Amino acid sequence: MKKLLTVGCLLCSILLAVASATAFSLTTDPYAETQSTASLATGMELTTLERFTQAGWQRIHVVTIDLTAPNLSPVLLTPESGIGSRSRVSKMVEASKAVIGINGDFFYRNLNYSPIGAMVGQGKLLTSSIPFDYRTASANTEPMVTADSFNKLSFETILPSLSVTINGEKWTLDGWNKASSQYLGLFAYDLNWGTNSIGTQASNLVEVVVVNNKVSEIRRGKPATTIPNNGFVLAQQSDRIAPLLQNLAVGDRVSVTTSPSFRNIEMALGTGGLLVENGQTLSKFSVPINGHHPRTAMGLSKDANTLYLVAVEGRYGAYRGMTQPELAAFMKELGSYTAVNLDGGGSTTLAYHSPADPSPLLINRPSDGSERRVVNGFGMTDKHPAGNLASIRIEPSDGPYLPGVPISFVLRGADNARHQMTVSSFKYATEGVPVRWKNGAMIPEGSGLLTVRVTSGTIEGETTIWVDGPIQTLNSQQTRMILAPNQTLDLADYLAPLIGKNSEGITRTLAPSDWKLTAIGGIGSLNGTRFTASALSSAGGITIEYENARLTIPVFVGVRETAIHPLDDLTAFSNTQPFYIKQLPTRTSITDPDNYVAVAGETAEGIDPGTASLALRYDFAHTSENRSADLLLGDLGIKLGYRPDGISFWCYGDGQGALLKIKVSDGYGKNYYLPITRVSFTGWRKVSVTLPDFIQGPVTVKRLYLYENQPENRYSGLVRFDRLMSFRALNTELPVLPDSTKLPLSIPPLSPAVSSSERFLVACGIEETDTFLSQLLAPKLEERMSKGKLGIYLTPMNPSIHTPKIGFLDPKDTAYAFQYGNVQMIQLDISNGGLRISDKNGWPLLLKKLRESSERNLIILLSDSLAAFTDEKERDLFLEAINEATQFDKKMIVMPGKEAEITKESGIYAITLEQPDRLSTIEAARYQVLEIQLGDKFGLGFTNLYQ
Repeated sequence: MKKLLTVGCLLCSILLAVASATAFSLTTDPYAETQSTASLATGMELTTLERFTQAGWQRIHVVTIDLTAPNLSPVLLTPESGIGSRSRVSKMVEASKAVIGINGDFFYRNLNYSPIGAMVGQGKLLTSSIPFDYRTASANTEPMVTADSFNKLSFETILPSLSVTINGEKWTLDGWNKASSQYLGLFAYDLNWGTNSIGTQASNLVEVVVVNNKVSEIRRGKPATTIPNNGFVLAQQSDRIAPLLQNLAVGDRVSVTTSPSFRNIEMALGTGGLLVENGQTLSKFSVPINGHHPRTAMGLSKDANTLYLVAVEGRYGAYRGMTQPELAAFMKELGSYTAVNLDGGGSTTLAYHSPADPSPLLINRPSDGSERRVVNGFGMTDKHPAGNLASIRIEPSDGPYLPGVPISFVLRGADNARHQMTVSSFKYATEGVPVRWKNGAMIPEGSGLLTVRVTSGTIEGETTIWVDGPIQTLNSQQTRMILAPNQTLDLADYLAPLIGKNSEGITRTLAPSDWKLTAIGGIGSLNGTRFTASALSSAGGITIEYENARLTIPVFVGVRETAIHPLDDLTAFSNTQPFYIKQLPTRTSITDPDNYVAVAGETAEGIDPGTASLALRYDFAHTSENRSADLLLGDLGIKLGYRPDGISFWCYGDGQGALLKIKVSDGYGKNYYLPITRVSFTGWRKVSVTLPDFIQGPVTVKRLYLYENQPENRYSGLVRFDRLMSFRALNTELPVLPDSTKLPLSIPPLSPAVSSSERFLVACGIEETDTFLSQLLAPKLEERMSKGKLGIYLTPMNPSIHTPKIGFLDPKDTAYAFQYGNVQMIQLDISNGGLRISDKNGWPLLLKKLRESSERNLIILLSDSLAAFTDEKERDLFLEAINEATQFDKKMIVMPGKEAEITKESGIYAITLEQPDRLSTIEAARYQVLEIQLGDKFGLGFTNLYQ
C-alpha cells in the first residue's frame, strides 16, 4: 500500500526516522494515524503525525523538548533589523544560533507590523503590549511565554506599565517600541525598535531625543532621526504633547520607570490566549479564531519539565488545518497542563537549524507556499557543538515500489549529539533485487526484498523495502482523442494521471518523463509529451509504454463542430441564470492579512475584431492553497440535449500556466472534471476535450475554470473565452492498432458441484425499462435471487417496475452491516465522492466491524465504483484498512459500474456489476447476476439471467 506520509517539505522527508504502520483507531476520531519520530538534539525530538478524521486530513508536527536537559536554553527570536520590522523564522533562527524556532505572537499593522503582546529580552522590556485586546477591545490580559534567569518556562499574565519622569513630573507612556496610527498618546523608541525614529511617517509629530537621561533635541515635524545608542526618542502628536513641552528644554533630565521589574526574566513574548488551563481545555477562548486553519501552539507539562511546540499544516492539498477547539484538545492529548495559542494561518512556521549544517530547513510547509515574515518567535539554543557523523538514515520516496518505477532516496546523518547532518560523501550498495540508476534515482528491475546500503567512511546505514510485482496494465481517464487539424495538446496534462497496475491491483501514478510515446498512422507528430495533429483528417493512435505495459489511445483528427454559445455576455441567460464568476479560496482574515483573493468577470474583445468574449480575471498570488477561478455557466449550466464526442472553445491565454479544466455532467446528474490544457500559451488558441466513453448523454456543460495546486506557483492574470462548441469526429474507421496490455488475473471459477442454493447472488436494480420487459425481467430476477443462499440488490429496483419480495440493500442508505453464516456484510455509501463526506457513520462502522468480526469472509457493498473517491489518500486508506483485517479468508468489494468485471485492488477482489440504468430488449437478454460461492470451493462469476 502507498504510505500515508506523502506530502511535506524537504526536511520532513529527511527527518522521519521511524515510521509506524498505519494505526486505525478504535475510537471514532481520528480514524487512522501514522507517526514518524526523529531526534533533533539531545533532549529534543520531532514527531510528525498524519491523521484522518471525520473532518478530513491533518498533518501535525510536534517538537518535544526536555527542559531539564542542561544543553538547551530558550531564546526570543526577533527580526535582525529591529522589532519594528518583520523577518522569516528561519532567518531569526539562524541569527540567534537556535536549533529550533517557531513563529510567535499575533501582529497588527499601523505604520509597520507590531506584535500584539509585549516582549522581554535579557531582563529588559523590548516592547510593551497594546493596552486592549485587538478583537474585543477589552483589556489585554493574554498570558505571556516567559523564561527566568534559570531557564524555567511558564505561561503567566504580565501587564507592563511604563512612565517617564521629566523635571519631577510623571507622564504615562502608551507604548514602548509600538507604532500608532494617530499618536494621540506618548510613545517611546529605543534601538530595539530599529535604527531610525518615526519622523514624518506620522503627521504633526513632535519627537524628543533623550541621550544619557537628558533631553538632547526637540524635533517638530522633521524627518526620522537616528535613535541614540544610549537613549531613546519620545513621540506624540504636536497638539497632544503641548502640555509636556511647556516646561521642557534641552538638558532636562528624563527617567523611565517600568513595572513590574523584568530583571529576572530572560525572555518573554505575547500569545493569542490560553487553550488549556489546569489540565482542562477551555470552552471559550479569549481570542477566538474560527474555522480550519494552519495553527501554532505551545504547551507545558504539569511539572513544567516538558515543552511542546506544535505546528499544524493546512490550506493545501488534502490538509485542512484545525479548529481552535481541536487544537486545544490535541494539546491536552499531548500532555499539556497549560497551553497557549500562537499566530497561525500563513504565519505557521517551524524551522530547524542543525549545528552541523550551514542553513536552517523548514519542518512544516507554510500555507503561503513560502515563509511569511513575522514579528517574533520562540526558539531553543543548544550548547552542544556539531560533532562527527555517527549514524546514517536512508529515507526512500513513497511507495508502493514496483519494477521500473524510480525510487529516490534522501540521506540524513546524525552526529554524536543527535543533531541531524548532511551526508556529503557516500557509496550505495544493493542486494536482493537487481537495479539500475537513472538521474540519481534507483529503478528496480525485479520483485522481492530490496536492501539498500549506504556507506560513508566507517559509518553505514541500511534500509529494506519490498518491491511488488511488475506493472502489467496502464489506465488513463481518457479513452480516446478527437482533435481538429493542427491542434496541439500536451499529453502530460491530457492523459494524466496515468496509472500503472500489477496483477494484485497495486497501483502507481507514473511520471510523464518516464512514458514512452509513439504516434501510429498519419495523425500528427510528437515532441516529448506535446502532440500536434496533422493538417488533414486522419485516424490512428498513440501508444504509451511503461516497461512491459502498454496503453493504446485511438486518435481521430477532423471534427464537425456545432455552436453551443458565443460566450459574449455575462448576463446572457436571464436575471436568474447569468454567467457568473467565483474564485476559491475566498478567505480573508485579520489573523492572515496577506491572504486574499481578487476575481472579476468582464467582457473583452473577441477572437474577431468588433466581437466580444468573456474574460476571467483571477489572482493566485496570495495563497498556496488549491486555487480555482471559475466561469459558471448559469445556475443549471448549458444543457446540450445530446451526447457529443467532445467540447471545444477558443481561449486567449496569458502564459501563466494555470490548468484549464471543464466541468460537465451526464444524463444522471453525475459531475466530471476534465483537464484540457495548461495555459502556458499567449494569444488565441482553440482548445478541446474529448469526453470519455463512460460519460453518458445528454451532457450539460457546467463551468470552465482555471486550477492551480502547486503551492510554489503564485501568480495572477486574465484569460478570455469565446465560442463554446461541441463536436463529433469525422472519421470512425481506425487502422489496426496494438492492443493495450491486460492483467492476467486468475479468478477461481464457480464449481458445478456447488448448488445454486449455496451461492450468494448480487445484482443491480433497474431504473427504467418498458412495461413488457418489466413484467418479464423483474420476476425472473426475483426467482434467481430467491434460489441463492442470499440475494442482494446492490442498487434499488424501481418500485414502478416491481418490488422484490426479498427486499434489497441500498449502499446509498446509511452504513449498515450484518452477518450471514461465515460472511460479514457491510454496505457503505460513497456517492458524494468518498466515504467520509457521504456518511458520517461510514468510517466508524467499517473500522468497528473490521476489528470485531469473527466471520471468515468479508463482502463490502459500495454505492459507486472505487473511482468515485475524489480523495486518493482516503481511497488508499480504505483499501489499507480492509487489507489489515487479516482474519478474513476472502475479502471482496462489490460495486456498480459501467461494465461487469472482476479485478484486484491491493490484493482484494474488486467486483464491478454493470448497472443498467435503462434496458432495451437486447440489453435485457445480456443482463447478468454475480454469483459468489464461499468455503472450500471458493469461486466467482457472472451468469446471464436468461441462460
